Amino acid sequence: MTFSKFIKPIGLPEEGARVPIGTTVIVAGWGKTADDSKPSKMLLATNQTVIEFKNKHLIYTDSTQSGVKMGDSGGPLEYNGVLLGVVSGGGRNKKRKFTFFTEVAFFRSWIKSKTNL
Repeated sequence: MTFSKFIKPIGLPEEGARVPIGTTVIVAGWGKTADDSKPSKMLLATNQTVIEFKNKHLIYTDSTQSGVKMGDSGGPLEYNGVLLGVVSGGGRNKKRKFTFFTEVAFFRSWIKSKTNL
């Protein structure tokens, strides 16, 4: 892979590292922008707020204002150049819409063993 102004490496978090609840993070993806639209032709990003951690390996964010859609799965959850999570899904409860991410810090050792990073 050739890095450029638009293609850059992203850091891995330290094992067990977490940002505080309430931290603003960035979610990116090429998914649909509406339920009846086609996937985006350009990378889109939005800010979300971390609201909770569950099951030792999931990060939940508030996506009431803007969230992920079909096609965004596998996209990054980023904070200060570090890959915190990978889009896994979303939902809604009585309070808000939310997105949940597989927490990269939980799998850091496995990632390093498979990629030699």
